[in-house]
Amino acid sequence: MLTPALGKEGGAAKHARTIATGLDERGWEVTAIARRPDGWLPSRSRLNGVRVIETPGFGQRLAGAVAYLLLALPLSLWHGRRASYISLELASQGLVAAACAALSGRRYVGFTFSSGRRGEIENFRASRLWPLRRALLRHATWMVGQTEAAAAELEAIVPAERTAVVPTPVERVSPTPLSGEPRALFTGRLTAGKGLDTLLDAWELVLDRLPDARLTIAGSSAGWAWGWAPVEEELRARVADSPRLRDSVELTGWVADVASLLATHDVYVLPSRSEGMSNALLEAGAWQRAIVASDLPASRAILGEGYPLLFGVDDSGALADRLVEAFTDEATRRDAVERLRERMPAFYATGVLERIEALLS
Repeated sequence: MLTPALGKEGGAAKHARTIATGLDERGWEVTAIARRPDGWLPSRSRLNGVRVIETPGFGQRLAGAVAYLLLALPLSLWHGRRASYISLELASQGLVAAACAALSGRRYVGFTFSSGRRGEIENFRASRLWPLRRALLRHATWMVGQTEAAAAELEAIVPAERTAVVPTPVERVSPTPLSGEPRALFTGRLTAGKGLDTLLDAWELVLDRLPDARLTIAGSSAGWAWGWAPVEEELRARVADSPRLRDSVELTGWVADVASLLATHDVYVLPSRSEGMSNALLEAGAWQRAIVASDLPASRAILGEGYPLLFGVDDSGALADRLVEAFTDEATRRDAVERLRERMPAFYATGVLERIEALLS
């Protein structure tokens, strides 16, 4: 497996850990070659039964990518002499896996984690290296998107018959009942792509109608998110400068385990401008919270058509209306939770790993 750093923050790393450890538990011998963004020397370790080799990133994206290409290619050829290759993300990981597949004739399955606006394919097609990247990635046996829309984008690389849809896996949990308190939660990386400025605009409108409402924003701007600018400093400044926001909005910083937050908030809000398939949204779905989300293809892929608490991207007024509805309308909240209860089994890790195994066979 050619992966993002398994230990870093964010949904892509969590996705990689779930797949690597899940395949290991199902009897596969798994070697993960990852990039450690802040590392200065290669390292080896174990994640359960998974052999992990990390290449140094030197704290710089370009230098880390070059080091990964130079080190991961020979390591992958050596450890993958009789193996299938998986790349999680199509950047340097995809290039190494594709090159190994071309040189060895082995099976290669490439996963994309982001799609739509400023997603991987949009960024790659704007690059001067796009023809070379596409030529290499065409060696994939399968290219995998998390949604139908993402898989359609991959037809820029391989024919439609070699694309597949495999959703992000999420672990099954035992959700706690909703409390009825007007508390909303966002979790994730604090970048412009998450629409958190729109969320704060909407939250001021919510407070006009529900002065006791409370919002928790858990996350940080650490890492790189496909060109979206970090906004943590701006968010903290805006909250600090507004007495109403200061009294009703908490920015926790990064939280490694969000289970305690999901258990104590009835409403989960995702105001993103673009998503591949949000790991955070899936976790909220597994906890059967009342989810308020921007109307994106990736959100509908999880929540289903006709889900009652979607709103138009960047429409702060509609977002405020959906939040108030989620807090106060028992019938809507019950409908939203029941839909999630029916849809989430399709995303549980056991079934997703079976689909990945089928692509590797």
